[in-house]
Amino acid sequence: ITASSKSISKDSTMYAAVSIENLIDSDVPGFAGSIGGTIYRFSAVSQDGSAFKSKFAKSAKVTIPYPSFESSDDLSVYALSNGKWKLKKVSKVDKKRKTFTMSTRYFETYRLVETAAQANSWDVNRDEAVDILDLVRVSNAFGDKGLDAYADVDRSGAIDILDLTLVAKHFGERYDSVAGAPVIKFVTPRADISMSIETIEAVSSLAQVSLSINVALNERLKGFQFDLKYDPNLLDVIGVEEGNVFQGSSFWVEPRLLDGRIEKIASVEIGGSDESFTATTAKMATVTFQPKVDINHALESIHLENLKLSDSKASLIPVRIKSIDNLNRLVDSNLSFALGQNFPNPFNPE
Repeated sequence: ITASSKSISKDSTMYAAVSIENLIDSDVPGFAGSIGGTIYRFSAVSQDGSAFKSKFAKSAKVTIPYPSFESSDDLSVYALSNGKWKLKKVSKVDKKRKTFTMSTRYFETYRLVETAAQANSWDVNRDEAVDILDLVRVSNAFGDKGLDAYADVDRSGAIDILDLTLVAKHFGERYDSVAGAPVIKFVTPRADISMSIETIEAVSSLAQVSLSINVALNERLKGFQFDLKYDPNLLDVIGVEEGNVFQGSSFWVEPRLLDGRIEKIASVEIGGSDESFTATTAKMATVTFQPKVDINHALESIHLENLKLSDSKASLIPVRIKSIDNLNRLVDSNLSFALGQNFPNPFNPE
């Protein structure tokens, strides 16, 4: 740190000594993408032995090194302020000496961070896709003070609802430029997915069918996601509701309703523990349709896609999908549809 005369304080007797410490990660709040061994704390001691925390009378210059194997173009400097890391403006880069220089008005703590790690921070597990596994990782760290640096999506120093919301906002995005060829793996299913007819109601002489998407498994479910595809010529979507698979608090991602497709039907549990888990069959979501034609024919157009279940370790649970149950009850139902003539007929008023 370099400063002109009386820049730190107009009264030079206000402080006795300046020190620079190279800290370890456990000494400071976590931060995703940080470079190990590059945390530097600048501090001073006042005459009375307390830490000197006053604002400088004038700006001083702070210079810190960066590793020889790193490129300055790939790094950013952050300063710790009130327990949170904030981006610091670099005034000079010396690529020969491998140093960054910044202006400051306080004794601060600095660290170097890979710039790329801050891009797309909502891709928490850095697998080039924003999905239920990212929501689960944030949920697992929910309420912590940045212990999982990557789960602190907004880099605020706390993992809270804002981090879940950011992941949900970008849910479904992919960042890999070229999709790789699918890898076929034969694994034993750990969960069964089924769809069943809950209710059939007549609303204003039209039928409405509620279809539940269920899961049966012998381990704790932490989160799920799926898309639902249907034929828009046969069905209209009335609404989508979260099921009862999570007994405690959960974060429900608002589904995206498209013509012939419902995307981002997803939810993640907040809190809970593996110890409190019991084997269960429960409902993940309910979708209500209004058929335009024969109900049985219309429901045959429904398919699940992009289905992912996550366990408490943010790992995928292999699943087996069953066909829609209870279709036989529709065959015996008295509901029928017919195309009636408009009344009155404008071409034949009589």
